[in-house]
Amino acid sequence: MSSSSIVGEDFTAFYHGWLMNQDAIFEQLESFLAAAAAADDDREQCGGLVGRVLAHYQEYYAEKTKAAEEDVFVFFASPWMSRLEQSFLWLSGFKPSMLFWVVESSMEGALSEEQRCKVGMLRAETARVENAISKAMASAQETVAAPPILGLLKRAEELVDGEVSELDAVMGDLKQSMGRLMGNADALRGSTASKILEILNPKQAVKFLTAVMRFQREARRWGLYNDSQREATSTLTNNLF
Repeated sequence: MSSSSIVGEDFTAFYHGWLMNQDAIFEQLESFLAAAAAADDDREQCGGLVGRVLAHYQEYYAEKTKAAEEDVFVFFASPWMSRLEQSFLWLSGFKPSMLFWVVESSMEGALSEEQRCKVGMLRAETARVENAISKAMASAQETVAAPPILGLLKRAEELVDGEVSELDAVMGDLKQSMGRLMGNADALRGSTASKILEILNPKQAVKFLTAVMRFQREARRWGLYNDSQREATSTLTNNLF
């Protein structure tokens, strides 16, 4: 079994367990918001819930970073996700700018003018950094698509010693570039979320994180359903013909 397959299987097992823990956290968040709807804000409890959510996501990124040291390329395919979830991926994760859509949809006009101004400035800065990372990613991909390297990849099983060394060197450089870019993207995801939380008050922060988890859960639920339907249709077609 290739190292890529092993990394993929190990991370898939971790991811499934991580999602189970997330389900429990999500239920706790929803229960708190339902109970707090007619009660005064509990800053201490809000802070505890936010801390638990952040620790949960930090666990994910720590495991991801460790696994990526073995095989960074598997994270750009993310086989543990449904096709729908994969369609949202940007450098192996969600695009940070998506968080602003979550803010708008979950706050329902509850932001103050000062908060809206801060969110707007953060959105612009996030978009600027996103574009810079995307351009760097495109440059890394162009290196592999260059005619000499593309030719080596097409003849991978027929390469002589010198060509093998050349291809190994190129792929090693690409692995480093992809790892660095993924790290930059993950850092932007984390910093954007942290800065949004700094803008929100404690109860708004809980609502925001609950909405983030709800979106992730719904995307996975629909993605798995669509994949199962597609697989069932494919199996039926193969049996018929």
